Amino acid sequence: MMIERKQTLVISFTEQDIPRPEPYLLHEWIYEDLRLMEEQLEMIQLNGVTRQVFIKCTSTNIVEEILERTKGELSFTFSNGQRTKVKIQKAGPGIKSVKIYNLPPELSNTNISTVLEKYGTVYSVTDDSWGQAFRYKIKNGVRTVKMGLKTHIPSI
Repeated sequence: MMIERKQTLVISFTEQDIPRPEPYLLHEWIYEDLRLMEEQLEMIQLNGVTRQVFIKCTSTNIVEEILERTKGELSFTFSNGQRTKVKIQKAGPGIKSVKIYNLPPELSNTNISTVLEKYGTVYSVTDDSWGQAFRYKIKNGVRTVKMGLKTHIPSI
């Protein structure tokens, strides 16, 4: 079942090699940079794995005003002084990790990305590998696609 988030912004930390955003700094950033007051918010949800923050607002107008004012991008400063750009978007069905099994290794990740673009925005396609418990730490034939879904992907 896919549920679409409503009245929700998604803040995406897209750069590699950055620390996880600290909750206290996120709250302060939401107040200072997004200019949101507590009465305008219903929820702040952190997803450390995807490096995203979901901010559910009390109205769609608040979401639209922030998107217009920020043009979908701001910067965030970590406690160590490192700065990064963050994407600000209206949350839809959400960013998902899609596992694809049983494809031949000759099928490129670029081709997989091209085929899946009709279902949403593809952020990355990576080859999974056998874990540390195994002798051979090589690819295992599974691909993981990180993407922002716009519509449901058929299972076949």
